[in-house]
Amino acid sequence: MGLKDILFEQLTDRTYDIIYKRVTDSLSTYFPEVEVKNLEVLENVDQNQLKIVMSYAVFNNEDTLELNFNA
Repeated sequence: MGLKDILFEQLTDRTYDIIYKRVTDSLSTYFPEVEVKNLEVLENVDQNQLKIVMSYAVFNNEDTLELNFNA
């Protein structure tokens, strides 16, 4: 998804927008059958962690995926 190159960037509103766009663009390009229902980009400053929580549907079967990035 191209997130590796922004892992150590300072988290700003622009960074959140970039992450959101890269995730949704990558999914629509490589997995067009995936429909994103909800996408949240969260940070935990104390643990220096970025979390992406995504609810999605594939052929009307809904599921949730949680990705954790530790710096």
